[in-house]
Amino acid sequence: MQEYKIKLPNEKVKAYNRISIIVLAINLLAFGLLFFKQNTLPAYIAALCMMFIISGALFSYASKNIGIQNKITVISISLAAIAWIVIGDYMLGVLMGAVALVSYSTLQPPFVVVNEHGLHYPSFPKQFFTWNTLIKVMLKDDVLTIDKKDNKLMQFTLKEMNMTAGEQVAFNKFCEGKVGAVSKEVLMVE
Repeated sequence: MQEYKIKLPNEKVKAYNRISIIVLAINLLAFGLLFFKQNTLPAYIAALCMMFIISGALFSYASKNIGIQNKITVISISLAAIAWIVIGDYMLGVLMGAVALVSYSTLQPPFVVVNEHGLHYPSFPKQFFTWNTLIKVMLKDDVLTIDKKDNKLMQFTLKEMNMTAGEQVAFNKFCEGKVGAVSKEVLMVE
């Protein structure tokens, strides 16, 4: 089965990073307050460890490597979830676990996957467009164009092109053939 995978730019990654910084800062403050208010040894140890871990994660934002920042952020939020559960605040632990899962999924690079059945679009939740819902799918001059029959046009300027010029021509012919085949089927039915 013929399949094409095209990496889309993630313009929202900076916003996601800012939200993650805010979540980490709030956790840092909460663990700091917990350190001074708790009487149990596990709470002291968990709060102290998490303050060091979160401080290190926040200092990692001084570097310009976004990939490392994203991994450290997700790991720090996951460890915060575990720490909250160890301390005994299960609701906050579950909430931080959910935040870690959402952070992990939003920071993954988005890919459009085009195959025989249609187009998988990386939204939340992920969408699948069959060929009969599409007018045109084209890749030209590092711009991916997806034109849908419901008058929605999506265009993406690709920063990292992982296709050669020959592969782009093959991709366009493949998409044109699939959209054209669906159009011919519709005409035959009518």
